[in-house]
Amino acid sequence: MRGAGLPAGGDFDGGAADAGGEVEGFVEAEVGHRVGVGDDQNYRLVAELNTVFHRVVRDSGGGNATRLLVLPTLYTNTDQGRLDALAAEIATLRDPMVAATIHFYGWWPFSVNIAGYTRFDATSEKDLSQAFDRAYNTFVAKGVPVIIGEYALLAYDHTRPGIIERGEVRKYFAYLGQYAHQRQLTTMLWDAGQFLNFSRSLRVVASIERCAS
Repeated sequence: MRGAGLPAGGDFDGGAADAGGEVEGFVEAEVGHRVGVGDDQNYRLVAELNTVFHRVVRDSGGGNATRLLVLPTLYTNTDQGRLDALAAEIATLRDPMVAATIHFYGWWPFSVNIAGYTRFDATSEKDLSQAFDRAYNTFVAKGVPVIIGEYALLAYDHTRPGIIERGEVRKYFAYLGQYAHQRQLTTMLWDAGQFLNFSRSLRVVASIERCAS
């Protein structure tokens, strides 16, 4: 299996990674996004960045010769075209210690509580399962690990409770964790202060319910 030792289907603390930890090339690439460059050109630019990153790290010696390298899709999302472009890049590298990364924040209307989407309903569930299915079929089923390098809800904030109803938040996280495990996707919770309070070094929990689940 590529990326041996990468935990599948559970939250991963990058700071505790063995062999010096994994290295991610760059995050949420928006190459050319603001100047109207199309997807084909964006894919080429992201491929170039990923290739240079891979070469520089591997050529630097030491533990970097075998360190797990994490490459993002364009915009770090799960559209099939983005996944296919990254899969083609990874195939050309011929490196068993490369993983793919995506981000996931749920069905957008539910994630921000807009347009009447107040519940984690069948539409939100389908959006999640289809995204994870695409990641599994494109990468994991072919031996390439996938890290969901960020996941949460866009409007979740313990300092402003109630934007998304608490029970619906619990259902979302429970389903996400279960389905990620089923699809052998490693998860990394995006914490911008919503889940751990001001003392991150002490790991003081702001959302005990979430972190204990």
